Amino acid sequence: MKTTQSQSEENRCIIVGAGIAGLTAALALVHFGFSVLILEKAENLDEVGAGLQLSPNATSILAKLGILDALLPAATILHSIDLMSARSGKALLSLKTAPLSTQNAPFLAVHRADLQAELLRQVRLNPSIELQYGVTFLNYTFQATGINVRCQTTKKQLSLLGCCLIGADGVWSAVRQSNGGPRAQFSSYVAHRQTIECPQLTLDSLKCDHCVKALVSPHAHLVAYPISQGKRINLVFITKQANPARELPLSPDVSRFAPQLAEYLASDPNWTHWPIHTIDSDARWRLNERTILIGDAAHAMLPFGAQGAAMAIEDAYTLAYCLAHERTNVSSALRTYETFRRKRVKQVSMRSKFNALAYHASGPLAVARNLVFAAKGQRLMADLEWLYAYRAPEIT
Repeated sequence: MKTTQSQSEENRCIIVGAGIAGLTAALALVHFGFSVLILEKAENLDEVGAGLQLSPNATSILAKLGILDALLPAATILHSIDLMSARSGKALLSLKTAPLSTQNAPFLAVHRADLQAELLRQVRLNPSIELQYGVTFLNYTFQATGINVRCQTTKKQLSLLGCCLIGADGVWSAVRQSNGGPRAQFSSYVAHRQTIECPQLTLDSLKCDHCVKALVSPHAHLVAYPISQGKRINLVFITKQANPARELPLSPDVSRFAPQLAEYLASDPNWTHWPIHTIDSDARWRLNERTILIGDAAHAMLPFGAQGAAMAIEDAYTLAYCLAHERTNVSSALRTYETFRRKRVKQVSMRSKFNALAYHASGPLAVARNLVFAAKGQRLMADLEWLYAYRAPEIT
């Protein structure tokens, strides 16, 4: 097998994974003057996935990188987050987004494919970024002067040199596992997802205009919000399940929903089955002096805070910032990054776990939840200022 070796580039960062974390990291790095090589295992980036919520802590970064304006035509600006009883349809809480939303940092709902397509377009336009498809990461060797990344294509093995290696390859990260890092753990939650064209949506309780609807119930909940300029509704039904491999019908888990809503959801055959896996946020992100994990590769979390994509975007920009401000000392920059991000990520992860309890509450706990919602109302949005009003370094 032929082995080739590229010339060492002291200013080149190597990223494994061309998802949201990897593409955003590439654009952030070139923003700060680095060159980037992205290695992607897939032969091409298919338009996969469903909807995403992007809160101001993430969209402010997209604005800084020149992505937001191009993304807006494909997105929906959200005006409120509404929690409702899935059984009665009664409104429990409506949080208006206006107090924490600005022109350059709105609350958005987008299709994952639309965000990926815009990130990819910007990457392809940038001469300082090289994206290679069909490249399987094998392992790496840490050197005092750089990192040597070994990978495989269908034709040959490559040995690539850079100043640092960034594992942005998701919850099943090969970079993380190559260093003996933790395996992803099944969270006991399963998400069933689908998108519906608005003209085909006949149930009024699922229609949402510029808002996120969360219909909560003991042991299960449903989230609905508009994507694709409001032309489609993204639905996510989350419940607990013992075996992640079994694709079970929805019908038992919607039994506590309003009968018409339960029947509508259970009769639809177009749901996709997504077992939710997580990574302990206390696990190591810095694998050596020149290797770091970001996004789901580092800290895949429960989706109850709708912050998975936002954390990947925050990670990507903050890492680039840290590398730029300690350009001559990569090891110190990675330590600074990990220290800077850990508290934030852990706080968001804990909020997601808290939301899981609140959304699936039953009995006295559900009564207490509803009383708190009624008493605090819109003031709860101020309690979330730490989450949504957060800005990455040098973002205003």
